[in-house]
Amino acid sequence: MLEDNDKIQIVWGGSNLATELAIQAVKELNLQEKVAIFGILDLSRDTAEMLIDDESPLQLIIDQAGVEIGYQAVKTAVDVLRGERSGEEYCKKEIQHNPLTQDDEKKVYNLLNGVDTNDESSDSETSCPETPKL
Repeated sequence: MLEDNDKIQIVWGGSNLATELAIQAVKELNLQEKVAIFGILDLSRDTAEMLIDDESPLQLIIDQAGVEIGYQAVKTAVDVLRGERSGEEYCKKEIQHNPLTQDDEKKVYNLLNGVDTNDESSDSETSCPETPKL
């Protein structure tokens, strides 16, 4: 598609995989100067380096806070195994998504190092309120 249509200047990746494939395609076709990539992508050290690199086609990501989601999932599983929470309880927690651009170098590294970048502190450690069993 990128080879056949020279009018494409932006690619949106609606998932980690789509964004990673877009980056790979743009690099393989040597279109970094022409095509900018925006998409959903979990923040990692590699992603951070790519995002803040001026020569990278990656311009903006929506970090889905994959590390925080994983942490909460493991914490819940451990609580269930220890008998501190029933496995039948369903708990919904909001996890902050972070839009990050090439200009957000400090924010990117703060997030990677676990520094809270929000003015409002989120309390991901609190237990969920009593919810109906499914």
